[in-house]
Amino acid sequence: MLKWEERREAIKRVVLSELPDLLCLQEVQSAPGDPRNDHAEWFTQWLQKRGYEVAYGRKMGAVKGQRGGPQSLLKAEWEAVAIDGVQIGNLTAWKTSAFTCEHSHTVPLALLVASACSDDITAEHLSARHGQVMVVSRLRHLSTGHQIVIGNIHLTAPRSPEDYDRKLAQTQQLAAGFEALASEGQANGGECGPRMMLLGDFNATPDSELYELLSAGKISSARMAKLMQRGLKGLHGRVKNLPFASPNTAGLELQSVYTTRGGLEPKFTNYTEGFKGCLDYITYCPDGLECTAVGDFPAENVLKKEVALPNSLQPSDHLPVMCRIEFK
Repeated sequence: MLKWEERREAIKRVVLSELPDLLCLQEVQSAPGDPRNDHAEWFTQWLQKRGYEVAYGRKMGAVKGQRGGPQSLLKAEWEAVAIDGVQIGNLTAWKTSAFTCEHSHTVPLALLVASACSDDITAEHLSARHGQVMVVSRLRHLSTGHQIVIGNIHLTAPRSPEDYDRKLAQTQQLAAGFEALASEGQANGGECGPRMMLLGDFNATPDSELYELLSAGKISSARMAKLMQRGLKGLHGRVKNLPFASPNTAGLELQSVYTTRGGLEPKFTNYTEGFKGCLDYITYCPDGLECTAVGDFPAENVLKKEVALPNSLQPSDHLPVMCRIEFK
């Protein structure tokens, strides 16, 4: 296993070899007050010195609080809550020579899911262990004047192919994320148009229910019913009504850059001893954007040369997913 200092140098080489206009990272560790373990702060400072602006959001939970104190007559509402200690999050960076940021914020998916639930038991089961976030940034492209909304997301990871309760939580997170992303586009009076992207670590393979939602805009009713039956059983039958029982993309018609260019997702974006497969995707709305190129991936004989990732060439257990996007 590579030490953090070794991985940091390898990450620097990867970024410097491409110097992308837009860079999105997931599972970036944050440890406020502990410089040695605060990787998010290191990334921020290092990228800023190279002409980038950075937005970072770390995982957040949700709790139900009584606004105005215990004697208040106001209805108790779910609120986002910070998670203490060392935690991971998502980082979005853009070149200041290419973009200016008009708005950026962190969307706590646990809060969105809990707030959409009709009862507290369901909310607690679907959000208590799942503090993933989406960092949403609305950028203005300096040379064209076009706006683009970027959603940098990380979803909860099932422990196994049979972990249906977490798969069910994934679908609720993604559906909530779609609604938040669509609202961000509409909040600007329609000026953004269809220029939107959603990308990140979805922790779902191309044969999964989540990928069907991502690529087709919904999950087939028969498949969703089966997922609910198995997933709710894993939640001990205490969850009855899902907030997003028929999850959809909230009107966003997204396409994957790899299926657009080549018809198939990469065979591997994650290569470890315990799992090998595709979990990471870049999607975009094609009405206002066009994917003109995608990055290549190392052959499997290269990936397994040092057993698994990370290794001396790749600083993460996830491979970088790259593409070239142009405004129409």
